[in-house]
Amino acid sequence: MIVTLRKLLQNKGQGSIEFVFSLIIFIVMLFTILDASRVMYTWASLQYAANRGVRMVKEMIPMQAEDKVQRIKSEIISTAEDLGVELGEEELTVTMNGNTVGIDIVMPLRLTQMTGVLLSLSGNHSGSFDIRAFEEIRNESL
Repeated sequence: MIVTLRKLLQNKGQGSIEFVFSLIIFIVMLFTILDASRVMYTWASLQYAANRGVRMVKEMIPMQAEDKVQRIKSEIISTAEDLGVELGEEELTVTMNGNTVGIDIVMPLRLTQMTGVLLSLSGNHSGSFDIRAFEEIRNESL
């Protein structure tokens, strides 16, 4: 097959265009994977912190409920900070009803703009993702 100069000049930009389309798809997939891994890591860290706070209830000596709640909150916040997640007091709820202790953490996580565009295409227009960790224990004497 003989390739003429005219034929080479006609197909000159086809490879560049294909590369750009492939690169766009690759970058979108990369940012989506990075955001998904951030969401999973943050959720696992918050769940671990909530679990640690609930386990702390079993180890506490009898004390006032307000003191227990404050110690549990400080333990959860410090555990989350040790894992690299910045958790505020307003995102954390500790409830004590009789023998039951419940810990509820709701933390909004801001996503990158690339993933935000994908979420807006799927119907979520906020650009953030709420991560929820919940743990409950019934404190009964053995």
